[in-house]
Amino acid sequence: MTLVDPLSSLARARASVLRTSTAERVADAVREEVVEGRLRPGARLPEQALCDALGVSRNTVREALSQLVNERVLAREPNRGVFVAQPDAAAVRDVYRVRRLVEPAAVRDGEAWGPAAVARVRAAVDEGRAAARLAN
Repeated sequence: MTLVDPLSSLARARASVLRTSTAERVADAVREEVVEGRLRPGARLPEQALCDALGVSRNTVREALSQLVNERVLAREPNRGVFVAQPDAAAVRDVYRVRRLVEPAAVRDGEAWGPAAVARVRAAVDEGRAAARLAN
């Protein structure tokens, strides 16, 4: 019987962690702001403001914005700038199609979760509802 080092998976992940670029971290930060609703659909993202807020170069911000445009999180409008994407009806339908696949599985397999995990999910739902009330 071979014992498996529980940290071996982290050692394998080390290479990808070390390769994370500043632009990827900037993209992660902007993506998080969009996901959390702090950057609303249609909001303009001036490059210099992002540079100042994140303390990075303009080239780094441009690279991050290009990545997010390719992911369709942001939209680039010629001669106007970069904006938070506004999902159309097809994108919203796609989200609900995925939810129809994921949510029943989460409910079905959720019995294995302990009280602490359920409490974290409940807190996240409460936070989302509070954010929705503030947005309206």
